[in-house]
Amino acid sequence: MARVSAGGTQYAEMMPRVVVVLGRHPRLWFTAQEVGQQLLGGQDTPTRTQAAVTLRTLRRMEEAGLVRSITGRRAVGSTKQFVTRWQITKGVSRFASVCSACRRRPATVRDRGWCRPCNDRWRRAGKPKAGPPKPSKGGRPRQPDTELRVQETRKLLAQGKGTMEIARTLGVPGSTVTYYKHRLAERGELPQAC
Repeated sequence: MARVSAGGTQYAEMMPRVVVVLGRHPRLWFTAQEVGQQLLGGQDTPTRTQAAVTLRTLRRMEEAGLVRSITGRRAVGSTKQFVTRWQITKGVSRFASVCSACRRRPATVRDRGWCRPCNDRWRRAGKPKAGPPKPSKGGRPRQPDTELRVQETRKLLAQGKGTMEIARTLGVPGSTVTYYKHRLAERGELPQAC
């Protein structure tokens, strides 16, 4: 079989999505048009360009051993035409797909082709149609009063109060006060009385 050229970015975007579509029904055979239709949500018919990209992606995936194809005759209207059908290779559906949003982790949410963190961000953002928002740097945003409590902890430590006494004063668990003390120590603001 001749080497098939599909753009690197097109293939990188399409391959995980095609794996998800074919992985939903690993025993069924799909035409390229049926795969393209599933990629569009099952409602629309793919344009010629979309169908061509899907076909190039499937051929490249076949070269990589991710899918297999068979060609056979099928009745279309009053005529019979040769149609190529595609099926995912056994064992691929679980391991070959990467998150189509961040491209870093294996896709675990098979319906959307996303990793769990991307799916969680998407749900927290209100399920936008554009997909999951990009991850914010620094992890989860802190509550606005956290810094105020850290500074209050510094003042109470300077007065010589203990961890549990500070916890009762601030109305937080003792482990939270310990966390505040670690944050102060990282910044070099922990009072010498500790």
